[in-house]
Amino acid sequence: MSADAIPDNPAGYVCLTFDFDGPSLWIARRQTTPNPISRGEFGAIAVPRILKLLSRHEIPCTFFIPGHSIDTYPDAARMVVDAGCEVGLHGYAHEYNPRLSEEEERAILERTFAQIETLTGAPPKGYRA
Repeated sequence: MSADAIPDNPAGYVCLTFDFDGPSLWIARRQTTPNPISRGEFGAIAVPRILKLLSRHEIPCTFFIPGHSIDTYPDAARMVVDAGCEVGLHGYAHEYNPRLSEEEERAILERTFAQIETLTGAPPKGYRA
């Protein structure tokens, strides 16, 4: 939607986004014991609940989904797309970018860019490091 197409709203606007990190956040931090991994697993349970709430109130949003979550939870990732939500680029496994070389970061982003394009049928427009 172009800026010209956004109707005037004196109350303002909110940009609502969700990070569907799954366990990739904890894996990137080398916290792979059952406790942190189980927290990551809850993301796949939360996605349908979040989508139901958003649908009930007709609220559009963006999900930033790492490639690892797309690989691990393809059905939940597909639900996000089928619900009409935008999917933005969010790395592959929640990498800490300052520790990556330019070549490593580029390879990760290109890999995940292709995953999102395959999932959604269009290239991602947004990126969250």
